Amino acid sequence: MYDEILYEVNDPVAVITLNRPDSLNAWTDTMGREITDAVQRAAADKSVVGIVVTGAGRAFCAGADMNLLRGIAAGGDGGGVAATTERADTPKAEPADGPGGDFAGRFPYLMTIDKPIIAAVNGAVAGMAY
Repeated sequence: MYDEILYEVNDPVAVITLNRPDSLNAWTDTMGREITDAVQRAAADKSVVGIVVTGAGRAFCAGADMNLLRGIAAGGDGGGVAATTERADTPKAEPADGPGGDFAGRFPYLMTIDKPIIAAVNGAVAGMAY
């Protein structure tokens, strides 16, 4: 169901794994959309009592994917922001140019989830890591 993360429920815990180990799980827009969907999915699942977010391989998250940033600097959209199949009930983050920018909804929504979310940080973490 997802391209850049893994989602599994090991009763009673949902485990969300950033799954781009070759890039040290560098952050992409696709990853952000998928994590938002997976967190909402876990929040809605009555069998889940907690959520763990971790990274595959030797890093949790190396920050923003530099390839996307190079594309933005060159005047593009960053490339690599693949369209994914999104669930109809996935909340949409407010655009960065809207009131409050990214912090109006993309990141702090995690604090609105009524289940504990734990980051199992393995290795490096930097920049835009969730």
